[in-house]
Order: sequence, then C-alpha cells, then structure tokens
Amino acid sequence: MKATTIAADKTLAKPSALESEIHTLHKPEVYDKKYFVLRRPCGAGLLPKVKGGNMKGFTFVRQTKLHDVCGRVRYISSHEEQEHLYATYETNEAPFWEDLARESQAEFKKSGAPVKCIEARELVIALPKSLQQFNPNELLKYFTEEFKKKYGVECSSALHHNPRKTNYHIHLIYSERTLLDDPVKKVAGRNLFFNAKGKKVRTKKEIIDADGNLLPGCRILPKGEVYEQQMFSSKDETFKSRAFIREVKHHYTEIMNQLSRPDEKLKVFNPDGPYLATKKIGKHNPLEKEIREDNRVRDEWNRQVNVNLKYGIPEESMKVMKQTEIIEPIAESMATPESNRSAFRQIVLRAAATARNCAKQFYFAEPEQKKAYLALLRIS
Repeated sequence: MKATTIAADKTLAKPSALESEIHTLHKPEVYDKKYFVLRRPCGAGLLPKVKGGNMKGFTFVRQTKLHDVCGRVRYISSHEEQEHLYATYETNEAPFWEDLARESQAEFKKSGAPVKCIEARELVIALPKSLQQFNPNELLKYFTEEFKKKYGVECSSALHHNPRKTNYHIHLIYSERTLLDDPVKKVAGRNLFFNAKGKKVRTKKEIIDADGNLLPGCRILPKGEVYEQQMFSSKDETFKSRAFIREVKHHYTEIMNQLSRPDEKLKVFNPDGPYLATKKIGKHNPLEKEIREDNRVRDEWNRQVNVNLKYGIPEESMKVMKQTEIIEPIAESMATPESNRSAFRQIVLRAAATARNCAKQFYFAEPEQKKAYLALLRIS
C-alpha cells in the first residue's frame, strides 16, 4: 500500500501534524498526532531487530549526604564489609575526618536545627567495564586527585564491584570544608564552667553539690586555656547546587571517554532530551514495588527511542513525541483528583506503542517520503 506524503497533499487548509511539530505556534493536540508522513497504516511487515535497544551510554553519578563520615569511610574501605574491594585512597592524613566530624557536630549543635548534621558528602561514580584493564590503585588515585585538584577539598575513596560484579564503581567521600592555615582559637579569660550538657554556665555553684564536689559530667576550664578551636572553614555552598552535580558529571564523562573503548563512550543525561529518567530504589523504600514498575515502563519507552533513532528518525521528532504523548498527558492527568501511578504507566506505554508505529512507518516508507519528512524537519 502506497502512503501519501504531506508534501503531495496541497488541499489541507490547516497545518499538518508534522508542521505543528516544527512550528511551535501551532498546537499539535488540535490535530491528529502523527509523527511521520504516512496518513494510513503502513503495509504488513516485521521490523528487523536492532542491537543496543537498552538505554545505555549515560553517565551515572549520584551524590548523598553523610551524617557519620568516619563510619562511612571505614565501611567503604573495609575488606570485611566489601566483598569486592580493589583499592582505597586518601588525600588527607588522620585524624582529618574525626576532627571534621567533631567540629561539624559542635557547630551544628549551636545552630539548634531540627535536622541531622551533614558532616560530608559522597559521590558514587559508575565506571565503564573497559576501565577494569587499568591498575585499580592508579585508576582510583587519578579520579580522586582530579576531584581534589578541581575543587580543592580533601577526599577518601574506594574502588568496588557490587556482589554480582556487574557494576564497577568508585565511592568518593569529600569534605565541604577546608583546613584553615591558622586555626582560630578562643582562650578563656577566666575560669569557665560547663554543665553536664556541655553548655557554659555563669557560676561554679551551678555545677557543684552541697559538699563542693563537681556534679557528674560537669567540668571547669582554667583561665588561659583554649576552650574552643576552629580548624575548618565554613561549608562551601557550591556543593549544594545542581550546577555542581552537572559539572561533576560532565567532568568525569570527559575523563571516562578518554580512557574507555569507543563502543563505551558516555554522555550526560539531558532531561530535555527524548529519554525518560529512571529512579533509584533506595534500601527499605516502602514504594519499591511501584518505583520498579514505573522504571519498567520508562525503560520500555527509552528502548523504543533508541530503536527509532537507529532507524534514522530524528531526535528532535522523538523529543516532540515525548512532549505531546507523555509530558502533556501526564500534566493533564495530575490535574484530576483520581490521578495515580497506573495512569502514568498507561500514558507511557501508549507513547511507546505510538513510537513503535512511527518506526514501522518510517522503515517501510519509500526513499522520497523519508526525504520529504527530513526536509520538513530542516535536517536533510
């Protein structure tokens, strides 16, 4: 069955669906949503299988907050805790993390904030398989020193495999503070009295019993001694920003692409691109089942995007399809009281089916039809 190209149809008074994709002033939802030049279903036929349909090739870097940095450093560096631990590396000397934790907790206690103290932060960086060819100690040192050189902070790191040895990755713990060249010391101008909670009190009477003995947990700091010392700078707010994570991803992507095989080249995920991001499932997450099912349908769409791109359908067209078939319907669904996760999955699966039909139509179209379509997208 021959398909009719949009270019040959001169009787249309309103813009076509394809024109609506290109010219954003037109609203695609007003017209039939078609993403190729065919106006009728294409002839029967099976598409050839395409290798590499899974959504791979994106850099994975995740950041987490650490509330017990000393415990975390011990955990990632322990052969008892880690089944496949290949290397560890430190840019600092002990007791750096202990001093940092103590000062962070003391400062946090003064603030009275109702949340947990963030002592440091951690990056998990997934590595391409081909990087296993390098010496683990040298590889880990290179990645860690690159971070210190770029951001000027101390780090501890470890190179691991997961238990099934399918994920080669680095844990990189870093400080948001730097050591001061000259620590700030506060010296007692008189005897200072501290109660059992560590807070200063005005008089000695408040911390002794009737016999003049110190109450349990209380202490007296003699005049002239240091009662408080600031060893570290304030936290660098840079590390809280999304821009920092994007920068780190791009930086390590460039490094990994220099070291890995050509078929393992990575790129940073673009939320404005045609793909849907999957979500990480944390330990003991009560929504694990729902998130896993959501990720399944996201993967279904992402695989189909990869297939369509391999058949030559432009990425711009897939971005339009994602917007009109997924983003907009989800926004409409969320505005209704009965919105739920199943509605999201149905929307994404319908979009994947539309994308499959698009791939079939494009593959079986005649060369002149493909050329007309690509010309309409101004990329031929």
